[in-house]
Amino acid sequence: MLTEEETIETTSVWEWKIPLGLLAAGVALLVIHGLATAGPKGAAVVFLSVGLVLLIYLPITIGAMFIAAPLVDLTFGELGPAVAKMAGIYVLTVAILDVATTISHPILGWLAALVVSLALFARAFELTLFDAIKAVLVIGLVRGLLELAIGSMLPHTDRPQAPAVPPARKSAARAADYSTHFPYVRIADSTAARRFSGTRQKKTSGGTLVIEAGDCTNRPVGGC
Repeated sequence: MLTEEETIETTSVWEWKIPLGLLAAGVALLVIHGLATAGPKGAAVVFLSVGLVLLIYLPITIGAMFIAAPLVDLTFGELGPAVAKMAGIYVLTVAILDVATTISHPILGWLAALVVSLALFARAFELTLFDAIKAVLVIGLVRGLLELAIGSMLPHTDRPQAPAVPPARKSAARAADYSTHFPYVRIADSTAARRFSGTRQKKTSGGTLVIEAGDCTNRPVGGC
């Protein structure tokens, strides 16, 4: 049983010191792993990627946490320590996932990262394992909704439509495509290419199937 002074000391350590230590350990592990697998460029890319992800991930996650707090009847403390805790937990978890996936099976890496993240989340915010799982699920749901809402507010550019193809070009393209897939069939003339369904077929002495234009004047297509 911890005394009141020991509880205060443990809490104060988890406010800033341990979260920042987790953050530093995670960054170091990612950089070393990037250096070992891809050289100096890999380490630099990993370092920049972590910074960019934190700039995007942290604000949305912290917002989701404080929105989800009353839903799960929990509290995550003050804003500053909560940011430090989530940054440390996230970066270290990503590092464990990255390294474990490289040296073992991806499923094992994912399980290791999941166990570590839940344990650290429960310890950092003084939650039971059940409360930690419940909070993580609700936070993930709220974060997903926030991401959808933010994405819907961003400007979207319409993809340019392809220019209209003249009918003659379409017919020629269909004829060329037919000849490509059936190399023993040749189109006798452009009329047959344009009105393929209203043509007659015959075989030459060489065995080549020739498609000739029929007399389709004033007749529906396919009526020859």
